[in-house]
Amino acid sequence: MKNSRQLILILLLHVSLCYTYAFLSFLGPLIVLVTIALIIRSPSRLGFSWTKLDALSFVLTGIVTALLAFYLGRTLDITLWYHVFSGSSIAYILGQTLCEEICLGFLPMQYLAARIVGFFPRFVTVIAMSLTFAIGHQLLYTHPWRIQADPLNLSAIIGLFLFGALRFFSYLVTKKIAIAWGIHLTWNLFFIAPDLYHRGELLKEPQRFRLLFGEPLVFVTLIGALGIVLLAGARRRLQT
Repeated sequence: MKNSRQLILILLLHVSLCYTYAFLSFLGPLIVLVTIALIIRSPSRLGFSWTKLDALSFVLTGIVTALLAFYLGRTLDITLWYHVFSGSSIAYILGQTLCEEICLGFLPMQYLAARIVGFFPRFVTVIAMSLTFAIGHQLLYTHPWRIQADPLNLSAIIGLFLFGALRFFSYLVTKKIAIAWGIHLTWNLFFIAPDLYHRGELLKEPQRFRLLFGEPLVFVTLIGALGIVLLAGARRRLQT
């Protein structure tokens, strides 16, 4: 992604249409994805020219995230209720997570990477974007127009920062969205899409983050995955 005007247009389109499930069902993200494909017309520039290894990475990260979800469900006494989980909602989650990976992750990262040269400047850029990702969630739950502020705690902010770092480093190392989308899609299918009850209490989204990121295994998994991505990047750098 080298054209700043295209990037701004895509970001505006994403913000305008991707979160309109109540009005457009799954069509909002679908419209965004079709428009992006028409604008860019290159799977590789969208992080989608996958090899068999990329497809395997997508599947494996999804499986690991699912196993983590089952562990958290049993350990934290979580009950998931999919009473409104229909084909349209599944299609929406597929489109919404894919839109976020492309529009809010891969394209901005590739835009900046094309302009920032060197390991340390790119490292600082990823850290800054990861902080923005975590703080953005905090602002989403505490902005002045929200009926009732429901801030995240420190563990949730750190957890979101680690996931942000994993996303952005995986874009740089693999130039694909497979790893990030595998985690993001599976996480949302388990913990964002359904009603989530903790010991009989229905939790809103910020409460879910506070509960889930309070579990040490989540941090261990994120740090481990981040370490694997960074080692793969270092190995690739040594081979070139």
